[in-house]
Amino acid sequence: MLRDIFISILRVGAVVLIVFLFFDGYEKYRNISLYISLISWFLLSLATFTLGFKWKNIAFVSLILLMFSAIISSSLSGNTPAAKLLLPLYTMYLMPVILYAIVAAAFNGMDKAKLLCTFLALLGVVRMFYTVFVSGSAIGVSTPIDNETAKNLSITATFLIPFMFAQYAEGKGIRGVLWFIIAILSFAGLLFVGVRASWVAVFFVGFIWTVFLREKRFFSVKLIIISAIVVLIMFRFYPAQFNHVREHIVEKTTISMRLSAWKTTVDISRDSLITGHGLDTALMRDKFVKFATATGVSPLLPKQWPDNVFLSILYMQGAVGLFFFAVALFYTIIHLLTIKSDVIGTPNFTAIAILSAIVAEIVMRVFFFDGNIINLSILLAMAGSVSNKASISE
Repeated sequence: MLRDIFISILRVGAVVLIVFLFFDGYEKYRNISLYISLISWFLLSLATFTLGFKWKNIAFVSLILLMFSAIISSSLSGNTPAAKLLLPLYTMYLMPVILYAIVAAAFNGMDKAKLLCTFLALLGVVRMFYTVFVSGSAIGVSTPIDNETAKNLSITATFLIPFMFAQYAEGKGIRGVLWFIIAILSFAGLLFVGVRASWVAVFFVGFIWTVFLREKRFFSVKLIIISAIVVLIMFRFYPAQFNHVREHIVEKTTISMRLSAWKTTVDISRDSLITGHGLDTALMRDKFVKFATATGVSPLLPKQWPDNVFLSILYMQGAVGLFFFAVALFYTIIHLLTIKSDVIGTPNFTAIAILSAIVAEIVMRVFFFDGNIINLSILLAMAGSVSNKASISE
């Protein structure tokens, strides 16, 4: 009885926390839901003498080791005092580890993970309508979407779209038609916003679903054609956005900037390639700018940052930290590819949704925008919760 109460509170807290992660301006409520979930998980662990999830999962262990490698790197480098280490350590690693534990314990097992997938698909619909309601009025005939808003919308959409695809794949009759329409609108929205990285991400998402969705093999073709028609109609009414997207597509300067930033980050990482320089982002930025100025590439680097999580980890935690991060991702992807469906000959749509969402997150937030790994930790937890066996607690 007590166990069921704690699990219910934990699930509600986890769901509320996930919702606030996708809506800006609610940090206070986000923190409250985090504390409630954390306390519920702690009490549940005491009541059941288990952590509520398979904590020996290689991805979870790798996240723990990644966090400890950050502490060790900062200690060895001497660049980051203990007082300055706490905040970046919390936001970069402790928060993802906590979120992994909360989500994995709250949605342990295939059925619970599938339920969370459905919730994320519905959250995507709500987020889409919320965006239209809040941001739609800011888009005018002569006013395109600003770059920061476009980036945030694209990151959110590419995370949630795979779960919409899963609902379409599992849907029959009118339910399948409705989710296909929603997928079209979401896909068209990404094309309309015009962030190139999101197009790359959704290409991989579409490719993954095309490979596994054999019964609906023309899904991607229909999605692209109809979405393109919808976008052309939208551009007809918003010519400023069309011009903005067209200019962005042919722009080569940003590509040169990105490649130069990546090369600069690798260059400044060489003097401590194994253990890194510690979690001091201000020092990293200063070293980045000085090196770029000395080598004459600074005019190409107005952002003064690599915009790549892999390279940021390489600089701050060296090859050791990068290894742990890569192991977490590689193991999770391989694990998801082994998940089977209860129905012979039918792919496991929950596993495919999580897999394609992870790929989209890697492309968008990890590879091109240097965001935190908080959202990625949700997907890693979901992946750790699904298996070919019953739910596991340790």
